[in-house]
Amino acid sequence: MDQKLNHEEIGLEISQLDRSRWHYPACAIILTHHNYSELVGDCLLSLVDQTYPNWECVVVDDNSTEDERNRLQGVIEQFSNPRIRLIQNAQQLGQVGAFFAGLAASHGEFVSPLDPDDRLDPIYLEEMVRAHLNDTVFCPIVSCEQRLLRLGSGLITGTYKGRLRWRAHELEHPVRIDISTPDDPLLYFSGTKRGWVWTSTSSLMVRRLATKFLVPNKPLGYNCLDSYLAFGAHFLGGTLIVQKPLVYRGIHTDNDYLEDDLFSMTHQRQAREDAPHMTPQCRRDVVEALFHNGVTSVVGPGRLAKLLQAHFDEKEITLLGAVCPEAYEIWQRHKDRKPAKPIFMRRLLSRRRKPAKEDDDIPPHGHELK
Repeated sequence: MDQKLNHEEIGLEISQLDRSRWHYPACAIILTHHNYSELVGDCLLSLVDQTYPNWECVVVDDNSTEDERNRLQGVIEQFSNPRIRLIQNAQQLGQVGAFFAGLAASHGEFVSPLDPDDRLDPIYLEEMVRAHLNDTVFCPIVSCEQRLLRLGSGLITGTYKGRLRWRAHELEHPVRIDISTPDDPLLYFSGTKRGWVWTSTSSLMVRRLATKFLVPNKPLGYNCLDSYLAFGAHFLGGTLIVQKPLVYRGIHTDNDYLEDDLFSMTHQRQAREDAPHMTPQCRRDVVEALFHNGVTSVVGPGRLAKLLQAHFDEKEITLLGAVCPEAYEIWQRHKDRKPAKPIFMRRLLSRRRKPAKEDDDIPPHGHELK
C-alpha cells in the first residue's frame, strides 16, 4: 500500500522552495567613490527606486579625504538600508582596484559598476538581467544605451541610439536578436569584433563567472574601469546591447571625459581619444590578467589565437609577449593556420558525389544549401 511521504521524515520543508527567486538572481552594484560625496545621495536614491527586488550595493571609498569619508558615511546612514554597505580602502587603489575590492565583498551573480555622478532608470536592473537571461545567446557582458543629464539642470540628450547605428556600421553589422519586443531587440557583438561597442561604466552588467578571470595581477595606473572591464568580458564571449537608454550619465565640471557639451554630443570613441582604451596598454593588461587567472582552462588555444589576432596587430602582439609569453606562443602557433570549415561543410565535402542522371532535378555541380 502506498504511503504518503512525510516531509518531516525526509527533512524537507516545501515552504522553503521559493521558485519566485529563480527568476530574480542576485545583483551586486559596486559604487566606487573618491571625493564625490555630494553626488552619492541621488545616485543611491535611483538604486533604491529599482523595480528589481534582489540586489545589494557595496560602496567602496577609495581613500578619500577625512571630510569626504565622514560625509559619505553620513549619507549612507541616512538610508538605513541593510542592502547598502560601505567599505573603505586604506590606500587609494584607483577605480579598477576599488571595483575589484567591492566585488570581493559582494555576492551577486550579476555585477554592475556604478559611478556616483550617474543615475539609473527604475527598470535598469530588471531590463539588464532580462537580457542576460535570454534564451538565445550566453554572454559575459550586457551594455545599454544612456541619456546625458546635466546635473542641476536636466536632460541634454534623449538617447544614444544614433551612436548605436554608427557602431553597427563600423563593426560589420552585428547580429540582431529578436528576443522579446520587436521594437527593442538585443544586438549581439562577437568577441572578435574590435572597437568601442559600449557606452560607459554605469551601463555595464557582467557575470561574476567572467570577473574571476579579470582580477588584475598588478596595480593599474589608470581609472578607466569601463575600458578594462568591458574589453575583458567582451574578449571572453562577446557583448549584448540593450537598445534602451537605462542610464542617465551625469555631466558636470569635474567629469573626466564629458566636461564639454560638444564632447557629450559626439561618439564615445571620439570624446575619449586620450583614454587608455584607445591605446593597447589596457588591452595588454586585460590579456595578462586573463592568462594569469587561468583563461586557458576555459578557452581553447585556437579560439584564443583568433581573439588575439582580432584585437592586436603584430607589433602589439610582440609587446604583449614581453609581459605574457604564453599568449604570444599561442598566437605564434596559430597565426598562419587557415580557419577550419564548419562541421556540416566538412561532412558535405567528404561525401562522394554521385553522377547526375538526365532526369535529375539537381544539376551536376550539386545543390545550393539554404
